[in-house]
Amino acid sequence: MMTWPGTFVSTTLHDLSALQSASALSKPGAWYLVARMYVFFATFSRAPESLIGSTKVLVGCGVARESPQSHADSLFEKYFANADGGTPCYTRVYDAQHLRRNPHQKVRQITLAFDHAKASGDNPADARQFEVALGLTIKGMTELFTSPAYCSAERSGFVCRVEGDGGTFRITPGSSDGLTIEVVGDGLRFEGESGAIEVGGKESDDNRFILSRVGPERCSIRTGR
Repeated sequence: MMTWPGTFVSTTLHDLSALQSASALSKPGAWYLVARMYVFFATFSRAPESLIGSTKVLVGCGVARESPQSHADSLFEKYFANADGGTPCYTRVYDAQHLRRNPHQKVRQITLAFDHAKASGDNPADARQFEVALGLTIKGMTELFTSPAYCSAERSGFVCRVEGDGGTFRITPGSSDGLTIEVVGDGLRFEGESGAIEVGGKESDDNRFILSRVGPERCSIRTGR
């Protein structure tokens, strides 16, 4: 017995074959074919991977679209797992002129680091779950505040949660090989030897950061504790 998706594909192809001659199509027949093909592609594109056996789904004649999970896997490999030998570092340093133009910005430097070699054991790092280290320096303080953050795939990038209820941020691809970090909600919170800090949130200029990839010699933090 033929099962999904074979039965549905076979039926649709049979309809298409029977109506393939454009000159033979009546107007009702043409509209019937369009309706059947619309239902086919709409249903097939929503089918789970376990049924269609592919991470790509049809969205039109001869066109394939990458599934959300496959897209997340590609981003993870490009920006983390396969970048700089699995130890990429992204950073942004703001000069005094930039800070004067943005008086509500506290952050002087922000760095995001990842180390694929530290991913081992029962839960290896992949797009579904991985750990990064986030580090900040702010105006008026010399301490580098750092914390682990735990990330997972979401839409066109990743959502990360700073350890200890320290807030949430999103990671999306930036220009060239860089990344963009966007603070979600009421800001990010860190604790260090000189006290606690909070950045981002309402009425703050610390909600969006465009980071560039840098070499290990310029990376101020590494993952791990």
